[in-house]
Amino acid sequence: MKLFALMLATSLTLAGTALGATSQRDTDATANAAALAVDGLLSVCPPSVRQASASARCVTADGDLTATRKALTAKLKLYGAWRADTDGQRVYNWVVTPSGYVNIGVVKADTGSLLILTPSQTQAAQAQSTPAQAAQTTPAKPASPLPPFQRTLRLTNPRMHGEDVRLLQLRLMEVSRVDPGKGGDGWYGPVTTANVMVFQSANGLPATGVVNTTTWNTLFSKGAKYFDAQAAQRLAGSLK
Repeated sequence: MKLFALMLATSLTLAGTALGATSQRDTDATANAAALAVDGLLSVCPPSVRQASASARCVTADGDLTATRKALTAKLKLYGAWRADTDGQRVYNWVVTPSGYVNIGVVKADTGSLLILTPSQTQAAQAQSTPAQAAQTTPAKPASPLPPFQRTLRLTNPRMHGEDVRLLQLRLMEVSRVDPGKGGDGWYGPVTTANVMVFQSANGLPATGVVNTTTWNTLFSKGAKYFDAQAAQRLAGSLK
């Protein structure tokens, strides 16, 4: 569960063309519909999930991952096919609502399954494009105004800390279409390093994990390209 919460903080939402489109009301309604679909219980999200996203809603279900997924498919208006993490511990999809998408993830629990629902940072996608395609082809909104580059940022011991790191983290979340929750913590640790590396790779820069002037300006530019924050989360484990 702790691992999934970290993934939620950096990689829950892959869809998007504009930030903050899905309403909390639609998220709550989707959670209620999901609970009815799986004959589950609306429950308080684990602390680690709440910390990652204050907007998250959780449902506990008795069925296993497969049974829960099939029940949701039968009852909810899903955008497309289900997707799975490489380890098979989580499947996820998007539910179509009037104001946008709600991301729904199903993870294995000690008994049954846990559903975690969060408002996707997107408006309804254009016809024929999947949420993932929209994220990968739509440039991020430029940060306005461009924060000035102050210093080179890298993974050190002790960790680098400051407002520039927090701004970097927030922009990484924005570019990767991730719910910022409470925002960045301002510490340049392994997760931030991994996100920088994957961003650099997606934007044609050397994947060093070091933020120099070029990386900073590219990240905060209008042309900053989407990157897969789930891949960054997997990479982060090898940097600790």
